[in-house]
Amino acid sequence: MAHVAIRGDRAPTFWYVYPRDAGTNKVFSDNLDEEDSCEEKLCSDGKRRNLWRCSTSNIAEFENSATDLRLRFRIFVQEGMYGKIRPWLFGQFSFTEAKRR
Repeated sequence: MAHVAIRGDRAPTFWYVYPRDAGTNKVFSDNLDEEDSCEEKLCSDGKRRNLWRCSTSNIAEFENSATDLRLRFRIFVQEGMYGKIRPWLFGQFSFTEAKRR
């Protein structure tokens, strides 16, 4: 299932998680649809990464479980169909606020 946030006349926002180890990737594969696996996606830093497209609620669940499940991951965001996929910078505003945008 594609996870897209569309707000008014703004471009859709796509959210991704990047597993930093095999165990985290396994948790993502068990909890997200196979169609949300995005292999070799080009990111803004020029690196290609295997990402999982997900919803903000998925990200919140993974963050809440990170310590107990020893999850190691980074969050990426893409604004618009053709926007660059870039790391989510937490200092800009809170993740909860981002969910409302």
